[in-house]
Amino acid sequence: MRADPTRSILTALFLFAPGCILNTAFPYNPRFTDSNGDGKSYFDGDCDEWPGHAGRPVIAGQGIYENLQEAVDAAKDGDVITVCPLPGTQEYGGLTVIEGKSISIVGGDDPDRIVLNGKDAGSTIRVADGSLTLENLTITGGTGTRYTADGSQEVLGGGIDAAFATGLTIENCIIEANGAQFGGGVFAPVIEGAETLILDSMITDNEGSSSGGGLYLTLGGQIIGSSVYRNRSANAGGLTVTSGTLTITASEIIANTASSNQGGGGALVLSARLNSEASEWGQGDTNNTPNDLMLTNSGGTRKSYNDKTSDETFSCDGSVPSCS
Repeated sequence: MRADPTRSILTALFLFAPGCILNTAFPYNPRFTDSNGDGKSYFDGDCDEWPGHAGRPVIAGQGIYENLQEAVDAAKDGDVITVCPLPGTQEYGGLTVIEGKSISIVGGDDPDRIVLNGKDAGSTIRVADGSLTLENLTITGGTGTRYTADGSQEVLGGGIDAAFATGLTIENCIIEANGAQFGGGVFAPVIEGAETLILDSMITDNEGSSSGGGLYLTLGGQIIGSSVYRNRSANAGGLTVTSGTLTITASEIIANTASSNQGGGGALVLSARLNSEASEWGQGDTNNTPNDLMLTNSGGTRKSYNDKTSDETFSCDGSVPSCS
């Protein structure tokens, strides 16, 4: 098994190359009102149709912007960037870099309507610092961010590279058809104290050439009401968790594939804890391949588990390794 990349990556905080930014115009249809009587129009925070200002994302009470990157750059800590769709599905360039602030990017009610596509030019979204909340978006077409440390290179986070984020929340999003070496769909934060929450989302058809086809979680986190489905990797088709505690609740980890004999079709647990509550791990055509879980501790002891059921609550400790 390849060594966990995060130790070398942590030494590379100032070495990684800036991500590519595509300043693609965004055809959105926001609504504005004169909310404070000053004669100026401000976005009212919802996506009702309004005939003006189509084509630009907005920040409530602050302004309208030509493209998403401009809005991200202008956003202050705590701001919400709202992206309202025109009829049909709109696809836009991605690779937005978030630095040094906590912001949210929110689409309409249907994540299929607003698609951020990295177009095989790097991570679709990269969080260099600060925290990010994503809601009601599709993230696709990402190929990861290349980091260099100690003479070696790692490619992280095809759809979302949040390695150096202080927090990541993904709600009602679709993360699909992305690829990277580690964390084909998402590479979660490595910064101590950072939290990762995935809520009511689908992580599907992503690929990790080394580990974590769907997700690579270095500090655990929470997955609630979500699907990690049909992802693939050499090790850990669905997800990898390397430390901390990952709690999976009312979710499904199904039809994922690990191609190497290391296994972990559904999940690879490395000296971490995984708690599963009322979650589906695949049956029949939706089985994970070659197994649901592979636990590996720091001494190299491994143990695999299969045929976990949807009504089963269990806890796994990778440092032992065992599940009960």
